Amino acid sequence: MNIYMAGANYKNSCIQDRERLTFSHEQIRYLCESICQNKEVSGCIILSTCNRTEIYITSNSDNDIRPDSMLLSACNIDDFEGSFEIRKDRDAVSHIIELASGLKSQILGEGQIVTQINKAWELSHSVKCTDSYLNVLFRIAVTAGKYVLTNARISAVPLSSAYGAYDLIKRELKDLKGKKCIIIGNGNMGRLMQGLLSEQGCEVKVTIRGYVHGNNEVMTGCHKIKYSHRYKYIDGCDFVVSATKSPHFTIIYDEMIKIKKLPKLMIDLAMPRDIEEKVCELCEVKNINELGFETKVDEQTLNKVYDIIENHINRFYDWFNYKQSLEEIEKMKMIMKKRIEINCNMAFSDKTDVKIIDFVVEKTADMILGGMKGKYTCDEVRQCRKKIEKRARL
Repeated sequence: MNIYMAGANYKNSCIQDRERLTFSHEQIRYLCESICQNKEVSGCIILSTCNRTEIYITSNSDNDIRPDSMLLSACNIDDFEGSFEIRKDRDAVSHIIELASGLKSQILGEGQIVTQINKAWELSHSVKCTDSYLNVLFRIAVTAGKYVLTNARISAVPLSSAYGAYDLIKRELKDLKGKKCIIIGNGNMGRLMQGLLSEQGCEVKVTIRGYVHGNNEVMTGCHKIKYSHRYKYIDGCDFVVSATKSPHFTIIYDEMIKIKKLPKLMIDLAMPRDIEEKVCELCEVKNINELGFETKVDEQTLNKVYDIIENHINRFYDWFNYKQSLEEIEKMKMIMKKRIEINCNMAFSDKTDVKIIDFVVEKTADMILGGMKGKYTCDEVRQCRKKIEKRARL
């Protein structure tokens, strides 16, 4: 079984290209089902976040699989100008576990990626597009990520893009007490920003689209305004933060040029982007690409993280090698049954005798061979089986 990965991220593709690979949950389900119709594909998982889109594919085919081409073909993109990093087998396994551990994130050590990886697996699993290899790999990756966050947290590192935005706002505007801000979006990111900014004494107003569905309660100390009135309140405020899942712009140029007093700073935490690119001609706009940190991690902590990662990589390959060896182990059991029959000079004509021998051999073999898990590769087990077979002259 081969494991493939292809990914476009903030390092190899610009935000415009990544936006084209930003998918809703329904789109991801459709893409996974579409890709799994290929007979060479055993399983498929697509991870789509604000900073990266990655596809993982398993295949038993002897042909080399191009997961990037499969993804682009499935979503009908034939003019993608960004780049993909391509990984295979152990390189792909190492990548997903390092990613879950926070070492690949734009903000080093951020914890949201663990949840995002788990949700990517759940989406694919819900439409029966995962196999045992992807199930085990993603479970181990999530376990590794949680263990790193709990036991080897990289100190002084923001846990999400919201913290990055908050830090940027403080650097740009200095004292936040009394500053007026508008937060567009009342999801997890928006609510986190509400708490951080209100604690600093900001006058925080939060847009609410309506009262029919969704969470319309804002954090204590913040005030609700209608989404349709947002431009009225943006006029004269100090900064704006937009963090929605809307497929459309929440801030457009044609409305912003009507504003008399523009904000000093606008932060776009969405993917695809909430703020029309042309707005940057009017005032300073920062998007998700510009919230990274030059994080310095002490060597002892980093070594601890890599030890955890290596341990979980080995856990996966202990299971992987055993899984690949099962067919050879079943052949070994057949050899053992035949040897018992030959050595004891028995002709098991009685069906009861045959069942007893089969049961004893199965249990004995399981006890002996079960201890092989993680100790030998499939090739080593195969060589062992051939030697036993040759010696027994079967």
